[in-house]
Amino acid sequence: MHYSVEIKSKLLQVARHTIEKFLKNGSCATNILCGGCIGEAISVAQIDTFPELLVKKGVFVALKEKETKTLRGCMGEFKPLYPLIEATARNAISCTITDPRFSPVIINELDNLYIEISVISPITRAKPEDVEIGKHGIMINKGFKGALFLPNVPVERNWDLNTFFEALCHKASLPKGSWHDHDIEFDIFESETWNENY
Repeated sequence: MHYSVEIKSKLLQVARHTIEKFLKNGSCATNILCGGCIGEAISVAQIDTFPELLVKKGVFVALKEKETKTLRGCMGEFKPLYPLIEATARNAISCTITDPRFSPVIINELDNLYIEISVISPITRAKPEDVEIGKHGIMINKGFKGALFLPNVPVERNWDLNTFFEALCHKASLPKGSWHDHDIEFDIFESETWNENY
């Protein structure tokens, strides 16, 4: 995955347009699969010029505060369920209203937020010793509990590997040190991440 500047810019444009349209349109504010908002954003993207936008990809979209770079919302899926452009639009809406860690974003906040997009590579089953900080994102699962961090998270928070693993356990509501357990499922992936450069 190495997307051109044009494609990256196009996807950021689609994400912001979709969020703005969604938050301004009160009649669809409770419908995350709003066909009108997503369809309009996709139609202005001129996808005929960029066939890569139609390839199914796992995508995460995050909103962060411009001044502090603190997270305001992040949602996505690691499985390639939708074409890249549609996955971006869907998760742009999702991160504004369905991230359970935050209250829903309101339209007046948008000027103070920037968008970050991460396109996910295929996931591979791995062991803790396979993980490289800054290169790999991790997903762990044990029973009905699981959690995921994108590759940029430990870099931004200056975590070492042990802290990375323990933070995953905490996020998954698993006991400290659970990443050592023999029945833990450990998957790694890579991503290409970019933002609006604020």
